[in-house]
Amino acid sequence: MRTPHKPPIVAVLAHYHPQWQPPTHRPGWTKCLCPFHDERTPSASINFEKNRVHCFACDLSLDSIDVIQKEEGVKFVEATRLAESRFGDSGQAVSQRVRTEPGRTLYSQPRFGDGGGQVQTRLRFRADHRA
Repeated sequence: MRTPHKPPIVAVLAHYHPQWQPPTHRPGWTKCLCPFHDERTPSASINFEKNRVHCFACDLSLDSIDVIQKEEGVKFVEATRLAESRFGDSGQAVSQRVRTEPGRTLYSQPRFGDGGGQVQTRLRFRADHRA
């Protein structure tokens, strides 16, 4: 199965909101006007490396595929097909869920403190508790 690609967030936002003016490309999060509602002062931030936009007023945090889903009213698979047909096969690969090893359970391995020594597990009882 082929991994779908995300188009650049600026291209997707400009497609659906042609009146929106993207900020200059800088590393990290950059303030900008929200493309989803009219405003005079910036309430949104865009990150070109992470390919995401976040609006604090709308409480939306979206990547380019999420924007297509929101604007078209489609599910993820259809949004990736629309992204490929409209924006080509350029951009970032959509991250697949990574299988991780389960973390240690509470009693399976010893616990170690900051100094590297083993931490003793102890039970605390109330003074008035009688078994």
